[in-house]
Amino acid sequence: MFVYDDPDLGRWLGHSGWFPGHRTAVVHYLDQGVTVALQMNTDRRDVDLFERAEYIAKMFAKPE
Repeated sequence: MFVYDDPDLGRWLGHSGWFPGHRTAVVHYLDQGVTVALQMNTDRRDVDLFERAEYIAKMFAKPE
């Protein structure tokens, strides 16, 4: 589990994983109360799941 700070969404906790043919990530945005879980059928390392989780979380973010 890692703890990060995002300038738009605040503090978040997350972890990712890899298995041949699959990638996963789970992120919980503490200030927003939003959790995003992603699983992709790929093992490409150039796919940033945390970036995709942020995009999804912004759709559900509380207005400032």
